[in-house]
Amino acid sequence: MELSNSTTKLIQFSIPCKKKAKIVRGNDKFLPIMPLLNIIFASSGISEATKSSSFPWSCSLSFVARRLRRLPKARTLASPNLLALGIKKNWILFVLLSFFRNFVLRKYETNLKQERKMKRIILSVLAFLPIMAGAQDTFTYSGERIDMQQHTFKSTLVGKLQGIEKQGYQGMDIWGQTVVSCQNTGVITLYNYDGRTLTKRGDSFPMASNDKENHSNVVSMSRTFYKEGDPLPLIYVSQCSKGRYKGMKDVCFVERIKPELNATELVQTILYKDENKNFGYAVQWVLDNENGYLYGYGNTINNNDPQNRHRIVKFRIPEVKEGLVTLTDADLLENYLLEETYSQPFNPVGQGLFIKDEVLYMPTGFGQEKAPSILYVWDLKARRMRNVIDLTKATKGELEDCAAFGSALMIQAQGSMYRLDF
Repeated sequence: MELSNSTTKLIQFSIPCKKKAKIVRGNDKFLPIMPLLNIIFASSGISEATKSSSFPWSCSLSFVARRLRRLPKARTLASPNLLALGIKKNWILFVLLSFFRNFVLRKYETNLKQERKMKRIILSVLAFLPIMAGAQDTFTYSGERIDMQQHTFKSTLVGKLQGIEKQGYQGMDIWGQTVVSCQNTGVITLYNYDGRTLTKRGDSFPMASNDKENHSNVVSMSRTFYKEGDPLPLIYVSQCSKGRYKGMKDVCFVERIKPELNATELVQTILYKDENKNFGYAVQWVLDNENGYLYGYGNTINNNDPQNRHRIVKFRIPEVKEGLVTLTDADLLENYLLEETYSQPFNPVGQGLFIKDEVLYMPTGFGQEKAPSILYVWDLKARRMRNVIDLTKATKGELEDCAAFGSALMIQAQGSMYRLDF
């Protein structure tokens, strides 16, 4: 059926709309009634008029027809464009169609209100989600960092030591992959350690300061090479004996390991003239190479006296020159007791010493119930105990000295070498 332009009354199925886009977003559940409208249109002589862009599509029913084309059963009934519709002769059908139009639009407006209401509810719920889930924020606090984590370390038996017989193992330090291990009376054994295997290098040999009163309790590697071409820097060895070495007590031997790696040369002897009786049994010496200091550590009385305390003294590293260098209390930079800030039970037996990043590592003990093996970690700058680590189950035998190997701490025990990875 074709419409005559002369008799056609054009009826625009549109309404004035200020919020056009919101009507378009109505609920699609009312779209199924639109095929009924199209059936009525077709049976009543209503045909699709010429497409017109003069009517706002968002306020007309054209958007409904476009959506109907997505429904399989409605494709044959939905007109491609319902912007302009003409009615010929049948005014009753016009009233009926107007009723359906208003009905549909009212339903859409009602659902739009419901949609807006639901949107407000959803936004309110989203706004309170942080509270419902448990509010979180960041705050500050004073004092030391609180750490609830349980710290662990791994202990590895690197290998057995292969020095001379009948002399106890004492001081030790590491330069690169070279381990310098000392024994009582002043005997050196060199090892190569590549991170996995400990290999002896050559034969053991006596130091120039070899003596029955040289206990060699601590070995501290310096950063000073005495002569050009020396493979190792000077080492500082603590006499640490209750007896006297050539009439001197509490001395520190500065030894040069010769390029052949089979002998040493005694370059310097450092004597502390303890005029005020700061120490009782003996003094152990250790270098703080990063800051240029020489530290002394030891008992104020002896291992068995209940009044015994533990003292630390600090000097500048003396200039390296041949002969004897004497230090007095006038040269002291620091002089204090550990017990001034640490009141817990303390292993009285002093063994090895090692300093890194202004922290002093002190392995002590015999690995026994009454004399457990303990690693004390002392903060030299803050003058406080940072850690007390029980190594009784992690190692075996008397602990003697320690040194750094990369990020690991090597422990020389009596007859064995251990590696601790923290």
